[in-house]
Amino acid sequence: MHLHEFLGHVNEIVKPKTYLEIGVQHGYSLNQAHAADIAIGIDPQPLTKATGNQEIFTMTSDTYFDPVMSHGVIDHVDLAFVDGLHHAEQAMRDFLNICSYLSDTGVIVIDDVLPRNEIEADRFQCPGDWTGDVWKMAHVLHRQSEVESLYVNTQPTGVLVVTGATHRVLDYLWEKLPMLTGAWQGYLPVPPEILNREDAWEPLSALEELRSMR
Repeated sequence: MHLHEFLGHVNEIVKPKTYLEIGVQHGYSLNQAHAADIAIGIDPQPLTKATGNQEIFTMTSDTYFDPVMSHGVIDHVDLAFVDGLHHAEQAMRDFLNICSYLSDTGVIVIDDVLPRNEIEADRFQCPGDWTGDVWKMAHVLHRQSEVESLYVNTQPTGVLVVTGATHRVLDYLWEKLPMLTGAWQGYLPVPPEILNREDAWEPLSALEELRSMR
């Protein structure tokens, strides 16, 4: 199942009033949130314009979440999609910032967590599909006992669906982020279990699991 089809089904299950997306590009994923009260997109260089229920902020996610700048227009998020800069530390920062607004039953979907080879997973952009090293932050999240998450075998490069995280582990990750950033900026080989998607759910099974949680 392609990522955009999967996101469409997730929207149908979660029925978000407020949808938030980091990394809009052509707007294909943002369009899946057509039934939300508001669908917010954040991208410094979007390749589409807002229509219908959409509002697109042409800026980085760090600027959007900066409390001094006060660009945010949300008080809660029911469903979020993270597909911004493909560096592990930025993806983790985006995740943690979103968690500050996430509703009690909110869901966060993180893209590009299952690269198919080392070239896709490089920190420097390659031609074609490029995951960057987002797999590193997903690997850390998925191994936290206080984070509820599922790897999902979407095409082309997999997602991590996060349905719950305790405040304690979120505080811990904020505290450890500088140390993690230093480690992530060096070379780390992609583990075979990531390349082989050994722990990934098939999309239909993951959707049924998500539906059972509602």
